[in-house]
Amino acid sequence: MKATARIASAITCLVIFSFTLSLMLPLLALTLEERSTSPLIIGILGAITGGGILISAPLAPVITRRFGASQTVLFMLVITAACFIGYKIWEDSLTIWFLLRTIAALAGGLIFIIAEAAITAAAPAGKRGVALGIYAAGFSFGFALGPLVIAVVGIQGWMPYIIAAIFTLAPSILVYTVGIGTLPDDGKTPLPPFIGLFRSSPLPFLCAFAVAHCETTIYDLLPFYARKLDLEISAAAVLLTVLSVGAIILQTPFGIAADRFGNRRTLIALSATAVVGALSLPWIITGGIPGWLFLGLWGAGIFALYPIGLSEAARQFETHELISVNALFGFSYGIGALIVPVIAGTAMVLSPHGLGAVLAVIMLMVLIFTKHLKTEKKTIYK
Repeated sequence: MKATARIASAITCLVIFSFTLSLMLPLLALTLEERSTSPLIIGILGAITGGGILISAPLAPVITRRFGASQTVLFMLVITAACFIGYKIWEDSLTIWFLLRTIAALAGGLIFIIAEAAITAAAPAGKRGVALGIYAAGFSFGFALGPLVIAVVGIQGWMPYIIAAIFTLAPSILVYTVGIGTLPDDGKTPLPPFIGLFRSSPLPFLCAFAVAHCETTIYDLLPFYARKLDLEISAAAVLLTVLSVGAIILQTPFGIAADRFGNRRTLIALSATAVVGALSLPWIITGGIPGWLFLGLWGAGIFALYPIGLSEAARQFETHELISVNALFGFSYGIGALIVPVIAGTAMVLSPHGLGAVLAVIMLMVLIFTKHLKTEKKTIYK
């Protein structure tokens, strides 16, 4: 029972991580859009999410060994909540916003990596796809909350920032009382190098890279793109909620499919669907209910790449390697979140439809690599 409570605590932290990310990115982007800020600047601000995770990923195993998983996560939750209040206090300073985004990204990256490692270690091998699908559904639920808050309370005043801070602090009680789970690390075994993990099995980490472009580029720039197609601010925010709701509903079925048909076949089907969705983005946004239904399917398919990739990594690596595996997942996520928003923002300067083109290229890359990369494990420490 205690182990179950700790896993639930870890999942709660990840739900809050996704909530704060999905609230912060469109909140800051729409605020800057009202000030006629360039989409390139908005894209760079969103890319800081990836930069923070990129830096925190290699530090996570070391920090966890030094301070403990629960203590680290608890402190990072407090820092993240403080950053939300800071956005409002210094709302007229873009420089301070960039600084706060960097701090929040570092804190969120540590929460993300440490909590996820605890869940991965506890997931039973025979039903790992289902277990990680449930976690992914909760993660998607967090992503759905952020845009919904914006749609209800708007982007003006203190309310969205206070809500974000309160929600961020909420799981700290659970973390303090029960922890977040036992990480599979004895503190003595040498930490495997990132390059060895990637050489051993690159496919799972490419999935993390691909999902990063969805969770940062889409949540950062899709509202801006929707505004260019003459949607109101509230409708633009609701689009993100529709996308997230689809992911909530379909994550577990996709996990079941991965268990039944295999990770690779499922990844091929989902990445192919994602390419079609990216190329159909203008119709998805303006197509009414049919377009929004496909938006939910499209978002769910992209989100599912992450837990299925994580399941594939857990299948191939040893238990004591999982904290480093999750750190490399965070590192891969960080690279995608750092690079793609800037590329997409630049593409939208050249053409309003550049967003869909960039997303299509990324997902096509996943499709090609999934079909051709081998998954046999090699020696990590070479």
